[in-house]
Amino acid sequence: MVPLGKRSISAKISIVIVIFLLLTLTSPLFISEAESDNENSSWPKFRRDLENTGRNEDATSEISNHTGWKYETDDAIDASPAIGPDGTVYIGGLDGNLSAIRPDGSERWKFETNSSISSTPALADDGSIYFVTTDGGFYSLNEDGTKNWVLEDLLEPKNVTLGNFFPCD
Repeated sequence: MVPLGKRSISAKISIVIVIFLLLTLTSPLFISEAESDNENSSWPKFRRDLENTGRNEDATSEISNHTGWKYETDDAIDASPAIGPDGTVYIGGLDGNLSAIRPDGSERWKFETNSSISSTPALADDGSIYFVTTDGGFYSLNEDGTKNWVLEDLLEPKNVTLGNFFPCD
């Protein structure tokens, strides 16, 4: 077997084309399988369906102009909220606060950081909340809003190297 590095450019291009064709021709099989696994779900994936319409044609409720509640922040919100299994809404703001808001709109807790939050919080099964700040802080909070841990300066070049993510030969 000839190592990939010793092959001619045309041989490498042929291999890439074959792999591309295999992936392209088999992708409908994977999509059909995914559809059949989720056919009983009313919203099986992000944006609902394979066309990414984000619409539920079977919805029976009327659209209302009524606002259930409002929550004031000290600055803009630049990311989507995350909603926990109990209905708690977690939202980070450019004011540097991660807020937990009960389903009735009242504040459950607020966690203050030193930098803006412009990412959607991630929620773990154990109740932990994870988010990053624009200064490179990576936070883990407990469900009650107390700090579990924080990794600081993740954006510093000494802490992140491309070699960790992309092997370089």
